[in-house]
Amino acid sequence: MPRPTPLHLLGAALLAASVSLATAAPPPAKAPKAADAALCKETGRWLLTSGKRLQPTLPAGPLSEAASSDVVLLGEQHDQDDHHRWQLQVLAALHAQRPDMVIGFEMFPRRVQPVLDQWVAGSLTAQEFLKQTEWDKVWSYPPHIYMPLFEFARINKIPMRALNVDKSLTRQVAEKGWENVPEEAREGVGRPAPPLPEYVDFLRDMYRLHEKKSAAHAGQKASPPDAGFKGFLDSQLTWDRAMAEALSLAVSQHGNRNPTLVVGIMGSGHIRYGHGVPHQLGNLGVAKVATLLPVALDGECRHLEAGLATAAFTLPNKATPPSE
Repeated sequence: MPRPTPLHLLGAALLAASVSLATAAPPPAKAPKAADAALCKETGRWLLTSGKRLQPTLPAGPLSEAASSDVVLLGEQHDQDDHHRWQLQVLAALHAQRPDMVIGFEMFPRRVQPVLDQWVAGSLTAQEFLKQTEWDKVWSYPPHIYMPLFEFARINKIPMRALNVDKSLTRQVAEKGWENVPEEAREGVGRPAPPLPEYVDFLRDMYRLHEKKSAAHAGQKASPPDAGFKGFLDSQLTWDRAMAEALSLAVSQHGNRNPTLVVGIMGSGHIRYGHGVPHQLGNLGVAKVATLLPVALDGECRHLEAGLATAAFTLPNKATPPSE
């Protein structure tokens, strides 16, 4: 039975644990410190997370650092409306400082790039855009939570770039391993840089959790702990590399004479601790990378650790519907 596409299909069950890899990370082993909790009492705050300790900061700090970078990565938990509202807020702030901008989206495989070009040119309605990008097939999260980002690009004539590859490629890599997928089937993606050990450990934890949940759901005995992990790891690295290469290409296409700020919209787990896309960007020679993440007060914020990203932004807790 084919193994599902890595992490994109791990589902909402993994999303709430912490700041995620396309979605989630395992919960921390120890309770948050009181000092950390104090940072998570107020929404709408920027927290510096790139140093040895967490500290609040004014918006000008992280936004100025991001605006002076070559690439800015904005994380998200895919199904959270406020994450996309925050992304729009940051895009507007960055665009005011760097109007020459390109926005790359994990949501689209590169084969639909012509449709993104038509959308920015104003030749498609929203309905035509979603239909021709095969949104329900390639991404499937509610389109209305993403449309403000796409509209922002359209009304400001900001080029949009498709960062992803088809699920069929990551599925092939997961099933066969990178080396056993023919070069002509790799969509031009180069061999990923070797992963950092910490990233391998994190992915192994995710893999084991996914396998355990899948087996329990199917009423079957779980497979040996690391059976198939190599393919899973290769698939995730292929995903990271594909997005990094697309972002790097956008940087190089504009050169130093007309520097353009390249912004990537993607799952937070591809960004956290610099393990995924930032690591691959560094291997490609893109060194000036800023990473910004949204965190909820009642969840991810209390699990923040130094080194997670350049900065994080606190979002309000979701209102709980009244019980009947």
